[in-house]
Amino acid sequence: LEFYTPETGAWRQAHMQARYVLLRVMLEAGQGLLELKSTTGSDGKPDVEVVMDRSLIPTVGKEAVGKFLLALQVHKSLGDFEGGSAMYSKYSAVPEEMLARRAIVMARKEPRKLLVQPHLKVDSRGKVELQTFAATPTGMIESFVARY
Repeated sequence: LEFYTPETGAWRQAHMQARYVLLRVMLEAGQGLLELKSTTGSDGKPDVEVVMDRSLIPTVGKEAVGKFLLALQVHKSLGDFEGGSAMYSKYSAVPEEMLARRAIVMARKEPRKLLVQPHLKVDSRGKVELQTFAATPTGMIESFVARY
């Protein structure tokens, strides 16, 4: 839901829209496969817990996603753009309850993690040293400067 823009009703990334569609398909499957629970975090703020019964993935999950993909493929094979688009749009629609969950997701969004890799370098005595850098934007720049 992070990549959905409520003001325009548009998704900013197609693969994030597809992930949301699969979430909706699995929620629709029911039978305890997937559930979104509204909870309160340890910090006292609202939170959302995703509960999935992994034992149901090979049965309920596979059947639900399979039926969805089959229906989508039938529309595609028949050249039924309108029908396929309508079906996909139905699943990618973000109702009010999901907008409320989106607000929680956005409030809990953490800064993007930086993965700064260390370097191995040989010093003047021929000894190999591990050169590490802070996981910050400055550390990333220092890493590039040291490497290149």
